[in-house]
Formats: sequence, C-alpha cells, structure tokens
Amino acid sequence: MSISTTVDKVVLSKSQSYKLLLKTMYFYVKPVKGFFKGTGRWQDTGSSALWFDMTGSTREEVERKAKNVNTGKAIFGTNMTIKKSIKYYSDGGLVVDLNPSRGAKCNPVAASHPDNKKFQDVVPVPKGKINTLLSSSGGERVDVRGVVTEVAPSQNKAVKVDVWIKDDSGDEILAELWGPTFVKEAAGLRPGMVLQLDCVGIKVHGTGKRTLSGEHFADSEQAHSFMVISPKGPRSDELLKLGSEKANRISEAWSGSGFSRMDATGEMYPAQRSLPQSPSLGRLASGSILNDSLGSPGKPLRPLFATQRVRDLYGDFALFVLCVGAGPLLSVASA
Repeated sequence: MSISTTVDKVVLSKSQSYKLLLKTMYFYVKPVKGFFKGTGRWQDTGSSALWFDMTGSTREEVERKAKNVNTGKAIFGTNMTIKKSIKYYSDGGLVVDLNPSRGAKCNPVAASHPDNKKFQDVVPVPKGKINTLLSSSGGERVDVRGVVTEVAPSQNKAVKVDVWIKDDSGDEILAELWGPTFVKEAAGLRPGMVLQLDCVGIKVHGTGKRTLSGEHFADSEQAHSFMVISPKGPRSDELLKLGSEKANRISEAWSGSGFSRMDATGEMYPAQRSLPQSPSLGRLASGSILNDSLGSPGKPLRPLFATQRVRDLYGDFALFVLCVGAGPLLSVASA
C-alpha cells in the first residue's frame, strides 16, 4: 500500500511504496554502452528534491517513457519505490527507477489543476554550507549553492571552465566544470550571480585544499553532474547580498600544462584501483552538506579522484609511472 507523503518523510524500504506530488526541474538523455539513459530531478511541494532515471534501447524509447516527466511538468507519482545510490547521486542518493518493470506510475497534473499551485517557485536548497566541505575525505557527490566570484575559461586545450563560488560561511571553493555542455551553460555566468551545482564530486589535494569537479551528465557515459543558474528562493536572495568580492579560498587552481578527463569522470586505471580508499565519513556532523553522502560505517568510499591525489603528492612524473609503467605490475601483484 502506497503512503502519500513528501520526500523528507520517506523511509527506505523495499516493501514500501509512496505517493508523491512532484515537478521536474530538469531532465536529460544520453547514450550509455549500447543503450540510452535518462536522468532528471524532481522537487516536491515541501523543500526537498528527488532523483529519477530510466533506460531504453533507443533515445526515442527513453523519451516516450519520459513524456510525463519532462522539464517543468508536474505529476502525481504512485507506487514509487525509492532506493539509495550514493555512487551516482547526491543528497542521500535517493532515486526512483521509472522503468515499467518497477511499477511506478507518473500521472500527469494539468497546469490548471489546483495541485500545480502547491509547488513553491523555489529550487530546493542544498544542505549545509561550503565550509562543511573541509570535513570531506574526497569522493562524495554533493550539491552546492553559492554566489559566483570569478569565471575562468580553460587556459589549455581542456574543454572546461573554472568557477569560484562563495557563501556566507566565509569560504570560497573552486568548481572545475568539464565538457561542452558546462562550458556552454557557464558562458552566461557573471560574478555576483548565484549558481547551484548538483551531484559534483569533491577532490581533496595533498595540501589539504578542496575542489569541486564534475562533468555534465549529457557529455559522457560516466558523468552525473548538473547546474542550475540563478535558482529562485530566499536562500539565493541572501547570497546575492554578499556581492562578488573574493572570500577565504579553500581551493587552489592546478597550474600544470596537462589535464586528465579522469579527474572529472572518476574512471581509474588498474593501478589506481589498488590505491587506498577514503575512510568512512561517519564522524561528520549531522548538519553537514556531506551528511547524506556518507558510506556505511566502516565501508570505504569510492576514490573518484585518485589521479589528482597522486599528482598533488608526487608530481606528474610519478603519476605517469603509476598509470603506465607500474599498472601491469600492480595488477599482477594484486591478482
């Protein structure tokens, strides 16, 4: 039996399904290893968000499945079973599988229906502030909102844009945004604007500095990041008052001449998979922006950015030796 509720009151259970009034904030489709995947994000009538996805053998098949959940559409979802996948999704990793075999129903709500008036004209606010990212051991997927202080196009052949954002915690962080979609979307960014980044990864450098990194979902098989420019709501109004002056930077821009797509996608060579994984983050405070991205106690998190850690600690040459020279040896040894 389905329970009618909002996302913040959901209790994960394979045997429990829910009824939810939801509105799609964004939705994208991309090819993935011989099939197509669609992923999007809903907002509910409270202040929470919820991921959803589906697959199909063709783009057209996915788009047919998604006819009721395209950007801006409202639905009354029934028989929705919610699962957790922190490997791919932020905000606790809560996601609904909309493939027909899962039984979830997305019943359209007309724009003129009273239920459509229940949605607040705001984008759900990420939990915590930028300074809580200092507690990260690296590899978590998080949502972050801040005011832009600087936008810097790539200085080499990399297809990326660097964006610095700050909030009222007093800290400022660098977001390295990879791929043509982010580059295109960021072309309209200016200092003083509010930006929300969804499902970006955290890199922890050997110096202790933190950096956000992500590639837009649409640009590669491994990518799962998104951006919302000028998200509406009282929180954004507060951030706008901060202005575009620089704050305490907890990041450092990499000044090397090369670049690696692995820094954005998290894909690793066999040798890199032999590196120690990040420890459990169960010690973090419950109010942290990271709180919903934690692994189970004692369970290591995926080292999304092992390449950057090696580069920071030992330099580019060591990274080359590790990835190219030592890879086969480590693979044999671990076997």
